[in-house]
Amino acid sequence: MTPTSVPAALPRITVCVPVWNGEAFVAETLASIARQTCRDIRVLMSVDRGDDGSAAICRRFLADRRFELVVQSQRLGWVGNVNFLIGAVETEFFCITPHDDLLDEDYLARLLTLAAGDPAVSTAYSDIATFGDDHFHIVQPEVRGDRLRRLLDVLLNHGHAVAFRGLVRRLGRDDRPWLPTGLVGDFAADTVWLVDLAGRGELRRVPGGLCRKRLHGRSAHAGWGRWPLARRRTAWIDQAARMATAAARWIGDRERDRALVASAAMMRLVGLGAVERPAIAATRVERWHEVAAFAARIHPLTVPEEPTTIADTGDAAPLSAARLLATARQTAAEGRTAEAIALAARAQAADPLSGHAAAERVRLLVRTAKAALADAGPAAARGPVTAALAVDPEDYHANLLRAELLLADGETTEALAVLGRLDRQWPGTRPVAQRLQRFRPPAGPH
Repeated sequence: MTPTSVPAALPRITVCVPVWNGEAFVAETLASIARQTCRDIRVLMSVDRGDDGSAAICRRFLADRRFELVVQSQRLGWVGNVNFLIGAVETEFFCITPHDDLLDEDYLARLLTLAAGDPAVSTAYSDIATFGDDHFHIVQPEVRGDRLRRLLDVLLNHGHAVAFRGLVRRLGRDDRPWLPTGLVGDFAADTVWLVDLAGRGELRRVPGGLCRKRLHGRSAHAGWGRWPLARRRTAWIDQAARMATAAARWIGDRERDRALVASAAMMRLVGLGAVERPAIAATRVERWHEVAAFAARIHPLTVPEEPTTIADTGDAAPLSAARLLATARQTAAEGRTAEAIALAARAQAADPLSGHAAAERVRLLVRTAKAALADAGPAAARGPVTAALAVDPEDYHANLLRAELLLADGETTEALAVLGRLDRQWPGTRPVAQRLQRFRPPAGPH
């Protein structure tokens, strides 16, 4: 990837690196930070108590005067450790980089160029490419519009906390956007935090897998999936309720706005919208208890008697789109893909500012194209591929299919150009590397 040129006048960044049980990974993470093309940075490393191996590795980086290390004298936990770092930030922008992530060398430069150029931006973030135990991409659409609309969008549609790793703007010298504390087992504190980021301004995306997240069984996220069913259910209720109360702090006393926030959070609880409900099966009685527990937690907010049928006026557009999107997912699961694509298009029309319906529409078109390619050949796949690229010209999977179709047409040079562009946006991803190797024409005689 060609490094981005960063104007010298752009403000400095603090990179916050919370470390715990990171001895196997942290050296690689810190090396990726040291290589950033944006050189004017401060790197704060905080090693939680009892991790002497990680602390020893972090000390190796102190020869670089940009790096500073604190070894905690008491156990803070991952949320406490992050909040300690946020409390030490003095620059206008900061980001949180977990001890097992890897950053493309241009990561900070690209995010800073976007964030510093627009005061409406609260947080600038990139897509994520995972590696380690599994390989997939995490893409979260932007959060834009007025404050109420941004808050509703996060409540309904944001599950993966992609923006947690982004570049956050502080609003003043004493501004401290703390992570929420007191959640059950700190479950999804990074996701709940997105509500506050959206309250502060827009969440804006730099396309491409500039951040790589390592998947492994020792991570906090992996541990949540191993909790007993009862604890997972309680944590899910708690997350939805805390998101509602966090959003309520950003809006006034207008009853309609508060009803919309409560309704959106309840829709999240029951699995309506882009965020799928976890695999915590519940009977009708258990669902009733979940709703009752949720309602008790969000007091003095109150959930309308019919939260999913609240009047479809303009301010309720995110709720309307979320209902359509949930129906589209269910319809697709029943094998009626064409009908699901039409529903996703309706959701997109209901709330054009949200990118989640468009993303679902593209995903379904790509699925249709793959099935057509396998069953009937390239000619049958061209229609859905073209339709997917019309919705999102940068979609990774649609462009992979486009390269396949170009090769089928004998357009090897153009196929390589498509793959080369993907390789620059998503460096090192296995599907692109495999296709580049397969598509390259044999070398000529020397």
